[in-house]
Amino acid sequence: MKKTLALLAAVILTVAMLPGCGSKTTGEEDKTETTTTAASTASAADSSAPDTSSDSAAEIIETVDEGPLAAPVPVDVTVYDKHDINIKATEFRKNADVDNGPELGLDIENKTGKELTIYLEEASVDGWVMQVEPLIMTSEGATNFGGVFTVPAENDTNKYSIYVGDSLLQSYGLSEIQEVEFSMVIVVGDDFDHAIYTDKVSVKNPQYSGDAIPYDDSGDVAYDKDGIKIVLQGAGYDEEYFGPTVFLYAYNGTDKTIDLRISKSEVNGEEHAAYGDSTIAPGKHLGEAVPFDGLAGAAPIGTITMSFDIYEYDVNGEGKLIASTEPFTAEYEPLDVEVKALSKEELAKAKGSWSREGNFSDEDGNTLSIEFLTEAQHWTANEWYVSGNFADGSYWGGSAEITDKGLSVKKAETIKIDKEGTMSDGEPISAEVVEDGKDGVKVKFGDGKELKFTPGTPLVGDDLGWETDEEAESESKDEKKDEKKSESKDEKKAE
Repeated sequence: MKKTLALLAAVILTVAMLPGCGSKTTGEEDKTETTTTAASTASAADSSAPDTSSDSAAEIIETVDEGPLAAPVPVDVTVYDKHDINIKATEFRKNADVDNGPELGLDIENKTGKELTIYLEEASVDGWVMQVEPLIMTSEGATNFGGVFTVPAENDTNKYSIYVGDSLLQSYGLSEIQEVEFSMVIVVGDDFDHAIYTDKVSVKNPQYSGDAIPYDDSGDVAYDKDGIKIVLQGAGYDEEYFGPTVFLYAYNGTDKTIDLRISKSEVNGEEHAAYGDSTIAPGKHLGEAVPFDGLAGAAPIGTITMSFDIYEYDVNGEGKLIASTEPFTAEYEPLDVEVKALSKEELAKAKGSWSREGNFSDEDGNTLSIEFLTEAQHWTANEWYVSGNFADGSYWGGSAEITDKGLSVKKAETIKIDKEGTMSDGEPISAEVVEDGKDGVKVKFGDGKELKFTPGTPLVGDDLGWETDEEAESESKDEKKDEKKSESKDEKKAE
């Protein structure tokens, strides 16, 4: 089961590499020196930062809470009403089928004759950026289709809501909902080229008690300029999976949406990528526990160093880099936790003679990932794992043994994905991996096919037939020229 999950993770990783997830932008860099060292003794238990670990909406638990929203609170806010689509916020309520947590009920009327796929954008609750759940209540119970609403073309008997939940609210120091803000992206059928982007709406709870919403921005200030503030608020620890974390607070006091990206991070003097990139709407606050790559079961944070890139977006969605911070360092008293990760010496011994790892690709769009997984990451054993995808849309992955030539994958599971996104199991395959050149690898599969890979992520636009940023910009200019010509002709005709 865990190996199947690893293969699915490889699929998700490949999707995350698609253009748009890391688009190139240009703009003036505003570098500010903010490197300081601040000693404190924060912990996951006593830190004032939000505890952003929360129960999934799919986890059913019992509760007898009869506090706020003991009865539904009606509201009437139109989210969208055009093109045979009507979406309306109807009430704040508690969902008795999903831990009795609070949610915002929605009515979605679809008269297009096609299935709708609806994405939530820039969602916030009481001013905090939150990972709320688009929830669908069917006749069989609560479901969530990958964080989107899927609305049938006809005979729709489902109920829809934006689920918040008590545990998520409480992690931000909140006991009730004052306001939910969001916008939507609506795709009719499979026409992604003409997706509908709604305006942002605000839905306020008319029975909100009026208590002030807590926004704690204390801590080690990494950046504070032009209305944008970034603060490190202490160290935490995720014993279940990620290991050491750092609490991050940010505030966007500008009038434009920003993307906050962690460009570089070091934990206890070693560089590890951080999982903390976020989009923050104007006037909103961010609070999250940021984990790091490759630190499952590792020693808690003593010293943390982080650098940030800040991107700004205008009303047309055009982004530019507006600031890159200098590295900021903070020191914390290490938490008292059991360290399950292998030491450097133990890890080197477990890895054996093979040393080439990371992401690889070739000129035809095939990808390869070689990683060493450990028991600290909840893996079944300390071992090498090789996975990848073929350009035809099939994915594969399996445990590898070290041989005198390289890595040997005796049996790799395969998954195929068709054009509709449906997954199906394929036939198992085998593969032999050997070093190739200075830093590349060569893979020979059981059917005799042989591929050569070099380090780096794939999916470069001009290699796979997708538009590069330069091509897209050129095309946009051409379209604008054509529009002006057309407008000019129409004006002459009118004259």
